Amino acid sequence: MTIAGKILIGVDKFFNWISGGNPTNTISARTGYFSLRTTDNPFWKLMEAIINFAFWTIDGRDHCYQAYSKESVSNTPNDFQKGSKIMMALMAVFVILGCSIIAAILHLMKVLKKGR
Repeated sequence: MTIAGKILIGVDKFFNWISGGNPTNTISARTGYFSLRTTDNPFWKLMEAIINFAFWTIDGRDHCYQAYSKESVSNTPNDFQKGSKIMMALMAVFVILGCSIIAAILHLMKVLKKGR
């Protein structure tokens, strides 16, 4: 993994932590975990859809599940923390703003690469 990739994952883990999650997990892994296990709360499915769309060009349609699968190898289920409703709302702000920027960049890069 590149240094830039490591920095981005570190930033992701930081935002996960300040929004009530475990600092060893990324927002994508946290979302993948709770999206699989929380069927009565549409919040996690919505976050998953937004994140998966943002990273679709590089990871396909299951980015959150892939992130959860990678992180679950070194974490137990107790390591994944939902956070309070206020913290989940903060996470939603991070996801919506961050993924809007990420999606725009990645989708534009794909279009430009296709045009070569």
